[in-house]
Amino acid sequence: MMKLRTLTASLLISTCLAGHTMAQESSALDAEIAAIDSQITEVDATIARYDGGLIRMLAESRREALLLLRTIVEARQEAEAAGATIDVTVPALEPDPERAEQLLGEMAAQQQRVEAAEREAASAGGLI
Repeated sequence: MMKLRTLTASLLISTCLAGHTMAQESSALDAEIAAIDSQITEVDATIARYDGGLIRMLAESRREALLLLRTIVEARQEAEAAGATIDVTVPALEPDPERAEQLLGEMAAQQQRVEAAEREAASAGGLI
């Protein structure tokens, strides 16, 4: 009977701690969403100031990136609320030392061509 009480108490404590942790994570994600929303508002104001051009295009690109980020954070929040496990997979490439050496050689050759062109331009005189 004593073991059952101990087990029940430890289960209750761990459940409370897990709920507290989930609430903290949820509030952190809520804060992150609020920060993203304020950045979107700032970007919208920038977009409204310009009729076109590079600055507007950059602001629109940033807005799309922020909207994508907001969607990702919301999905993470929903996944945590549902108790889903989150696995982050980062694709990686195996380095190829032979290809790296080849590229370094090509870069060195191109750098020599640039230096030769600069020397030729410096000695040409005139308008150059």
